[in-house]
Amino acid sequence: MVKLMLICIFTITSCVIWCQNSAKDLLKYAVECTDKADYIGAIALSTRSIMLDPMQEFAWYHRAYNKFLLGDIQGTIEDTTKAIELNGNLADAYILRAEAKLKKGERFKAVSDFNKARRVDGTGTLVHFASLIIKAMVSS
Repeated sequence: MVKLMLICIFTITSCVIWCQNSAKDLLKYAVECTDKADYIGAIALSTRSIMLDPMQEFAWYHRAYNKFLLGDIQGTIEDTTKAIELNGNLADAYILRAEAKLKKGERFKAVSDFNKARRVDGTGTLVHFASLIIKAMVSS
């Protein structure tokens, strides 16, 4: 436990010293952490951003995305749901929540979210489906 805490503290400070930054700055640093595959640091920074401004749908979405990358499916669903509550036009949040629901075995709920994403952004959703098909073809 202590080792994990030290890793988390080191991870956060390696991305940025964030005590005096705005919520938007913290989110920007969280994205930088994600780009460096520092998903724990990105979650910590996204959480801090949410604490400063809980109405930022992109902070909720970004934290959900990093939770998904770490395999926290329930956390992904909870955070994408909050992002969607704040902005019902966030197609990426519907898509991410649908993927999490698929991993959880909730296919009908996933289809519902994919359909909502399609209504919000038909082109983006189509591109996402095309990438899933290509990934499936390459993996088999």
